[in-house]
Amino acid sequence: MCWKGNVFINQERGPQALKVTSPANTDFGAVPELDDQPDSRELCRKARAAGAFVPREGNAVAIAGPSEIRYQIDPDRDLNGARLVYFSNFISILDRAERDFLEAATSPLPQTIIDERSTGHRQIAYFANAKNRETLFASHQVWASHWGPPEKPRVKLVIQSALRRSSDNAMVVMSSVTKYSPLRDDGAQEWGRTLPTFGAAP
Repeated sequence: MCWKGNVFINQERGPQALKVTSPANTDFGAVPELDDQPDSRELCRKARAAGAFVPREGNAVAIAGPSEIRYQIDPDRDLNGARLVYFSNFISILDRAERDFLEAATSPLPQTIIDERSTGHRQIAYFANAKNRETLFASHQVWASHWGPPEKPRVKLVIQSALRRSSDNAMVVMSSVTKYSPLRDDGAQEWGRTLPTFGAAP
């Protein structure tokens, strides 16, 4: 069983130095304590050590692209009232950097595949935050395979991503996501036929 949890944090030395803490004016006495620690924390630790949540799938084709993508934090759009980057905004940042990576790939993907990709499943770990003028470096590993029945072919993209702070190279976010894109036009279908096939999409 996978438990979902939340933690409270305090800024010790600004957004770049966060400490797990408990609110001083809140009593958690009425909240029952679990027998075991939620497994989400251990999953994140293992993923950080391994560099990914999931292993590479079979002989899927690796997509080569830029070693890193830069993203400049926008204080008015990306930060909340505590001057921390919204956790949900990190996903938007990853998606933006992912698009830049795919569009700059050594072997370009058809634009329709990039534009129509949709998320099937994501695992994400947050390890830190960033200052309001920080530049983030996004790195990606992407593998592609042909997926689904002949009458409804799709491309499956497995994307391992990481965000690091430019100021100290500290890991901020790790993500493993599976996305699917339909092969609608002739160019996309021709590109998809060059990929190995794995099963049928859910």
